[in-house]
This record gives sequence, C-alpha cells and structure tokens, in this order.
Amino acid sequence: MRASQFTESQKAQIVEQYRAGASSVVVGKRFGCSDRTVMRFVRARLGAAEFEALKQQNRKRPVPAHTTPSTPAHHSAAQNKPASGGAGQFTESQKAQIVEQYRAGASSVVVGKRFGCSDRTVMRFVRARLGAAEFEALKQQNRKRPVPAHSAAAAPDPDATSRHHPSAAQNKPAGDGAGQFTESQKAQIVEQYRAGASSVVVGKRFGCSDRTVMRLVRARLDSAELAVLKEHNRKRSNRTRATPAVRHSNAADAGQRREATQAANLDLNRLPSPLYLLVDRSVELQPQTLGSLHHLGPLHTDEQQRQGLVLFSNVRQARRQCRRNQRIVKVADPNLLGKTAPHLLAQGISRLVIEDALYALPGSSTPARP
Repeated sequence: MRASQFTESQKAQIVEQYRAGASSVVVGKRFGCSDRTVMRFVRARLGAAEFEALKQQNRKRPVPAHTTPSTPAHHSAAQNKPASGGAGQFTESQKAQIVEQYRAGASSVVVGKRFGCSDRTVMRFVRARLGAAEFEALKQQNRKRPVPAHSAAAAPDPDATSRHHPSAAQNKPAGDGAGQFTESQKAQIVEQYRAGASSVVVGKRFGCSDRTVMRLVRARLDSAELAVLKEHNRKRSNRTRATPAVRHSNAADAGQRREATQAANLDLNRLPSPLYLLVDRSVELQPQTLGSLHHLGPLHTDEQQRQGLVLFSNVRQARRQCRRNQRIVKVADPNLLGKTAPHLLAQGISRLVIEDALYALPGSSTPARP
C-alpha cells in the first residue's frame, strides 16, 4: 500500500504502534506497507531526539517468539487487535477508532471482529464516548441499515425475485418495515398499485407485506382515489380468481361473459416515469398491431387492427424484449407522449400499451362503451 493511500488516522496509528515498541517491519506487515514507509511516517511526526531514542529502544527490544507475519483484511485498525477482547487492553487511539468505525455505519459485531473483541465491548466504548442522544440515534440508524450481501453465509439470491419481477424487486430492502424504503421505492410501490397490481403482488416484488403496501398507498393518495383503486383492484382480482374447473365448464360461453378490453383515456400524470421504448437502429418507431399482442387478452373489435406502441416502465423489461436490430430509447418525461400525439396519429399510431394496460392517445377515437 502506498504512503499516499493512508488516512491521517492510519498514519497516527502507525506511529503509535511504533512508539509502543513494535518494529517497523511488524508495523509495516500489519498495515500492508514497507518498513521504510513506516519510518517515513514516524520521522515526519516525531522530533529528531524522540525519533532517535525510539530507534535505539526498538532495536534493543527482543522480537517476541509468537510474532508471525499476517496480512490484514482491514487496514484501518483490525490488523492490530489485542491478544484478548478485554476493554482495558485497548489504547486510546484504538478506542477512538472503534467508535469512528461504528459511527461510519459498521455494526458492533463487525467492528468487534476487526478488533478481536465482543460486540458488547464495542458498545461500551461507543456509549462512553458519545452523548446519550447521539448514541441512541446511531443505534437506530445501524439497526435499520441493510445487511451487506457478503456478510451472511447463506444469504438468499438477490436476483431470484428480480428475474420474476424486474420492475422493482431488484432493489428491495432487507426488512419489511415501511421506514426502510427510499422515497423512490415508495413512489414505485404506489405507482404499481395504481397500475392495477394487487397489494399482495406488489409486496412480493418489494419484499414486504401487503399491509405495508397499503400503508404507503394510503399515505400518498387521497381517500377518494384510494377507494376507487381498491374497488378496481378488487374487481380485477375477482376476475382472475376463477378456478381451472370453472373455466373449463364455462368455456362455451366464456367469450360472451368476459368483457373485451378497450382503450382507456391517457392520463399523463399517472404514468410511471421514466418509460422505455424499443426502436430500430435508425431510431424509427416500430408500432405493433394490437391483435398480435396476446397478453392484452380479448380486444374490442374496433381495437384489434389499431396500431400501438409498447412502452416499458423498467429498463430490464425493455432489454428482455429488445432484439439485435433494435435499441432502447428512454422517455424521461411521459408528457412528451402528449406533445407528440399529433405526430404519432399521423403515422397511424393511436394506442399505447404500458404494463399490459391499453391507452388511447389524445385526439384518437375510442369505441363506445356498452
């Protein structure tokens, strides 16, 4: 490790260890640098008289039989752990470093392993050096901090959910508490519920309970809109709840009873942002006939031959559908769709398909609803 890569705190610790009687070679091995680098730090921080006295003293000191070279995992302080975890065996410099590492976000268990002591010893140092208010705030902050993926021996595969729900699950927090979500995630949860996904489905995507989803939705929407969305989502779940046996027995008249999909009026304010669009290499739009999009289900006869653009709310979904002769274009502001509607209509494009929902562009005709 180069001298310029050490922090001032590490340089001070190197000097303290040399002062305590460790040789420049031993200190260098602990910090991953040469003995010359150690002596350069010591010479720069001590007076000439003290420096010469320490050199003579350390030269005469016998080398301990148990001294073995070791490669530290953390240059900050872990390489100089005391022989046991007793709090009294730490120097003031080490205690200060333990507190700083806990302040920086490392858990008491992790800091304890670095310094060869228990997590209780770590918390004792932190409690003794910080005020009660800061101590409690740090405890809460570190408790809520997500556990790094490499810290657990058998951590679950973080991509397992994202492969099934790429829209947001790849960034789900470690716990189920609503307070552990970022503002962006909370907004995404609300938007997915708005788009028609049930609270159970959204909860699975984000690794939380359906109650947490509803708590976030309730906090961000007014009561009138929430009531409408709840009723809409309840009806949608009832339509998809039919068992295979019921569907088989009613196959003859299923087409008559099932409502054909019609385009809804486009509300730009409710669209997720950003959106992603697939175009060919020359950046030409590639509309599709709605009748060829089987995931939309049965379409109203007036909709089947219309041309529509398929947009994605998540870049992973777009990449999954992108072919070799295509590229992905990011639509950062959904309001652009409203501004370019006349141009799209002139090309025969009158519909947008976003997250399996069908929308009519402003200015296009919509079939009369029965």
